[in-house]
Amino acid sequence: MSRQTWIIIVLIFISIIVTISEVILRFGILSARLPSGVASPTKMLSQPHQHGAKGLL
Repeated sequence: MSRQTWIIIVLIFISIIVTISEVILRFGILSARLPSGVASPTKMLSQPHQHGAKGLL
């Protein structure tokens, strides 16, 4: 492969790493700022779904 192709591949990997780091830092900052009683994304995902489809029909 040419040198330009490798440069593009490296830039794509750097972009992916920066994006993943940003998401991790954002969740870390938001979870540190929230009081303990407020629902966080991990709490919301770990709780079972309590509403059925009955209310929609």
